This record gives sequence, structure tokens and C-alpha cells, in this order.
Amino acid sequence: MKSLPAGSTVTVKCKSPRGTRTGKCPRSLVKGNLAGTFNLTSFTKRKLRAGTILEVRVSGPGATTLVKTLKLRPRKSPQVTTKCVLPGQTALTACPG
Repeated sequence: MKSLPAGSTVTVKCKSPRGTRTGKCPRSLVKGNLAGTFNLTSFTKRKLRAGTILEVRVSGPGATTLVKTLKLRPRKSPQVTTKCVLPGQTALTACPG
């Protein structure tokens, strides 16, 4: 991840498809007080099964929270969905602009 504003917090959650024993997700990851770039190597170096969902949230003080959801697909690149949480709200909405 690039161009993180100073004081950002990155939260990564992983959800494996039901009934799978192999390709389990690593634990959730929370890193705070970041600026610049952030690397997701603990998630990208693992073999994860198709159907696994990664949710990456980037939040900053007084800023819009960016939520990227990556759904892994067999033999294709991941399906990426981008949503936002506006300051003072809790629901996911379409990102402004």
C-alpha cells in the first residue's frame, strides 16, 4: 500500500471459505501510526484458497476510512471492491469523487 497519510492505521482481516482446513488465514493485523508505504507480506506470501476474503481498512484521524475488499477467485485475479466510511458515520458507502 502506498501514499498513506501520517498517523494512519491499517487493519487487515481475513476470512477463509467455510469447511477448509488448508489455506487458513493468518491472524488479523493492526498497525498504527503509519506514514508512506505499508507491506502486506504476511498475507501475500501465503497460499490462500479461492473464496478467501481479505478486508483492508485504512483510517486516519478525522479522515474518511477507505475499505478495500479482495475476494480471491480460482485462476483469476482477485475481485476488488472499494468502499468508504465517512467521518462521523459507521456504515459503508460509495467513496466520494
